[in-house]
Amino acid sequence: MRKNLISGTLMSKAGFATNFESDKLVLKKFGVFIGRGYVKNGLVKMCVTTVLRNNDVASTSNVAISNVVES
Repeated sequence: MRKNLISGTLMSKAGFATNFESDKLVLKKFGVFIGRGYVKNGLVKMCVTTVLRNNDVASTSNVAISNVVES
């Protein structure tokens, strides 16, 4: 399993939409479901789909991201 720290603000600028409610997160891009996650140890742990463009193979990987909120 890989762990990556990702900025919610940068994801938004890249066209991703996040819905965070009741310690659960849904990630979409252009209205297409990408992944879901839940809070664990202060981070959002996610299972997302990765599409490899070279041979059009889809796979699933686990990543941990932080929910970055700017106020």
